[in-house]
Amino acid sequence: MININFSRENLEKRIIQRLLEEKDKIKLYWNNKSFNFTRHLIIDDFLPEDIANVILDDFLKQKNLFKEGKYILKQKKNTLADISNSSNIIKDFYSIIHDNNFIEEISKITGMTNLKSDETLYAGGLTIMKENDYLNPHIDNSHNSSREMYRRLNLLFYLNHDWQEMYGGNLELWNDKVNKKKTIISKFNRLVIMETNKKSYHSVSKVKTNKLRCCISTYYFSKESPDNTNYFHVTSFIGRPEEKFIRLLSNFDNKLRKMISYFLKFGRNK
Repeated sequence: MININFSRENLEKRIIQRLLEEKDKIKLYWNNKSFNFTRHLIIDDFLPEDIANVILDDFLKQKNLFKEGKYILKQKKNTLADISNSSNIIKDFYSIIHDNNFIEEISKITGMTNLKSDETLYAGGLTIMKENDYLNPHIDNSHNSSREMYRRLNLLFYLNHDWQEMYGGNLELWNDKVNKKKTIISKFNRLVIMETNKKSYHSVSKVKTNKLRCCISTYYFSKESPDNTNYFHVTSFIGRPEEKFIRLLSNFDNKLRKMISYFLKFGRNK
């Protein structure tokens, strides 16, 4: 039974308040000079639990609308970028994390300016992963759909009750050489924001349970590139450290898709 008035206004106040509560701690963590893995921040208990449960309930009501994505040696997951059939709670949540008030606070924490949200969900949306689903180590494509802005941040909000590391389906953040990783458990009501650039390798370990692994995601872009240089790349997969052949094959595949995408402007939703 929901005992909180979760109007958009109240929900936004709660989200901004939660950011402000954690601001000093996560800003210090974000600016840690000794980061060995893709830079990120974590906020647990991001929403009031009953509101997070309402979001999860609406999420699962739409599970038959998800599109299966299966790419050999790369990933296997189910996604939904069209949230028009979602209830107001999910629409309001996206509206808030795409709003300038939220983005301003994220900018203060990360030091990234002129961020713009991905309101079209070109590369975001709802994701369900089932048993044996996975996402191999990769870097996300460098730009938005029009290639006018660079991808800078990835927001992930997890909705998985009593999730344990042994279940798999956990976020993995890698170092530059993709031979060491940090695992972040995809537990319920956890928000993760990670940096995206040329070396922000990340993955999701294979799901080893019959429970559904649910995640809400979006991205933020800016005119400025992460390193102030001009560059372009597609979503580029690489095998895990022990998968030597897959790494070799992935390198060829990444270069071929980059060339095709660059000249034909081919990509997701295009």
